[in-house]
Amino acid sequence: MQVGGRDVRCHGRAGGGGRLVRRLVLGPGPAVAASRDFTLLALTDWGAWPTAERRNAERTGPLSDALLSVSELVTNACLHGGGAWLLELRWTPPDTLRIEVFDHSPVLPAPHTARPPGQPGGYGLPVIDLLCDRWGVTVRREVPGKSVWAELAGSDDSVADGNGPRHPGDRP
Repeated sequence: MQVGGRDVRCHGRAGGGGRLVRRLVLGPGPAVAASRDFTLLALTDWGAWPTAERRNAERTGPLSDALLSVSELVTNACLHGGGAWLLELRWTPPDTLRIEVFDHSPVLPAPHTARPPGQPGGYGLPVIDLLCDRWGVTVRREVPGKSVWAELAGSDDSVADGNGPRHPGDRP
């Protein structure tokens, strides 16, 4: 499969409980652009949001929130986690998306302290916290590093299944 003009390996399957899962194995090259393109393709294939939303994907609504969240998580993994090596998307109909980015570093992410206005950097996790319903970190024993995940839901009643521990980014 080609994403963003480069060959990528992806894996897709149906998960338990009607969940749909797609994985993108990331390598050298433009990981952020490839991840955004892959996410747009997956959500479009799944019919995740209405057609009108897909036409305006880069501008407004939950699809643009999903694409920005993917960009932020992959960028953070590239800058602070030794590189992103896997993007996993899980769609639970009717409207919950879980984005999970795996990196090579066991070091947990920490939001930066306040910066002077206009200074670049340090806004990734605050953006995730604003856009997403929940986010967190999972340290992996079976592979080196960790994964940082975020969940977006179409409404407050449809926030994910509630499994697993609460994390600093969880919404009540």
